[in-house]
Amino acid sequence: DSQTPGVSIWCDLIGASLARIPQSRPPAAKIADALREYIRPDDEGEVIRRRLESVEAMARDGAWDQLVPEARSLAGHKAAPADVIQRANALAVQAEATLLVDSACSAFQGENWRAARDQVDTVLAMPGIPADLAAKARDIREEVRANLAASEALDEMDVRVERDDGTDPFATVELVQNLIARLGELKADRTLLSPVRDRLDEVHTRLTSRLEAVLPAAQAVTEANREMARGWVEKLESAMTRAQWEAIEELLSNKPDLPHWPEETQALADSAQRKLDDHRVEEPQIGRASCRESV
Repeated sequence: DSQTPGVSIWCDLIGASLARIPQSRPPAAKIADALREYIRPDDEGEVIRRRLESVEAMARDGAWDQLVPEARSLAGHKAAPADVIQRANALAVQAEATLLVDSACSAFQGENWRAARDQVDTVLAMPGIPADLAAKARDIREEVRANLAASEALDEMDVRVERDDGTDPFATVELVQNLIARLGELKADRTLLSPVRDRLDEVHTRLTSRLEAVLPAAQAVTEANREMARGWVEKLESAMTRAQWEAIEELLSNKPDLPHWPEETQALADSAQRKLDDHRVEEPQIGRASCRESV
């Protein structure tokens, strides 16, 4: 026999409820009335704490999708104690950040660089995220930036090559050589994914073929420029040797309009121009001296 009245009444009611004759069994209303004063309703705060324990179990199991709405609902409950609200909010932030990081990883692996970047940026802007999640998001962001930058650089290379119509072989050679050098810089980054590296190799192959195709024409242009400049240089050197200033001035004023002037020829032209300028400065002085001598 129990010393607790409520338990004694409960035991009597169970016995009565097992009576063979249905009419002898107490109705539900009578049972409720008999037990009402002994039944303590659940404390609302205690119910909320049990809900928090359930949310924490979801976090341990990694059930982040289910956790977020439950944690947010719990944190917004009007009867939730302050510590429960704080813990529920923290779990919700952790869940949301985890889901975003996982999504960013998937986007990263799928070469959707901009989506991955936007998601980790969102994570890093969230207040109160766990340190390990923040570190993971930063690592992903660095890898995303490198792969996105390489991808955009390759896109830009494609545009520049497409715009080059090849009418100036020398300019094409210079463009392609610069792009190949840039590819070498990009390849040095070890954080690039295999698809990006494969594209780097593919672009390098195309650029190399383009360079090999245009080099003969560029060399022919260079040789034609040198030949045209050679005759002009011979005349200029002869005039300089004879101090034929009018001829020098005429030659400098009518220098061949070459798209790519040979460097050594340009140096000679610059030297002739300086000597001509010096002569122009000295010539009036000589004239004034002659006038004084005649007086």
